[in-house]
Amino acid sequence: MVGNTHSSMPGRPSPAVRVFAGVAALLGWVALGTQLWLTVATVLGQGRGLAMALVVYLGFFTILTNLLAAWVLSACSVGPRFPGYRLAAQPVVITSVAAAITIVGAVYFLILRHLWKPEGAQFLADAALHYLQPVLMVLFWAWVVPAGAIRWRHAPWLFVYPLAYLVYVFVRGEMVGLYPYDFVDVLKLGYPAALRNAAGLMGAYALVSSVFVGLKSVMFRQSFQN
Repeated sequence: MVGNTHSSMPGRPSPAVRVFAGVAALLGWVALGTQLWLTVATVLGQGRGLAMALVVYLGFFTILTNLLAAWVLSACSVGPRFPGYRLAAQPVVITSVAAAITIVGAVYFLILRHLWKPEGAQFLADAALHYLQPVLMVLFWAWVVPAGAIRWRHAPWLFVYPLAYLVYVFVRGEMVGLYPYDFVDVLKLGYPAALRNAAGLMGAYALVSSVFVGLKSVMFRQSFQN
């Protein structure tokens, strides 16, 4: 296992964990690279530059969360030699990324998938980033985060990433006038509505992250009862 019940310090992943993480990481990087290529092609086709393509690409919660997932999986595949491994393999980091990428899949399935019909390479990238990678990351979390390694006292740390993303979205919007999602688009909705929608997203994240923490806490209590 990556961690253990009695310590938050990551250990050396088992060979099976490293193989699973390596395959999942490779699929994630391929999907991210495909989406980058498609985004650059689209933005350049609109007469805008490469810098703007990167701004667009790095604005989406889907992209940033999949980048984090690919980083965590890559680190756990390579092991302690990987730069940032000790951070990436922490149970609270793995749990935070798993919860965030679950939100990615849920929001896309419930809200965003109805807004367009991707085809070809775009369909494959979409399916990987919104469906395949969330499933693989949650399976990885269930496998490597031991019961009791994540507890309710760790819950506030799970909000660091989504809160940082929302701050980034609104600051970025003020600077470049672009918002990645309509429900946080201040130019269209104004700040009151955009902030209400952001609060709703945080509420959904709180619910999902509570499920993740609760599952490991229940498993920890059951292990003592047995």
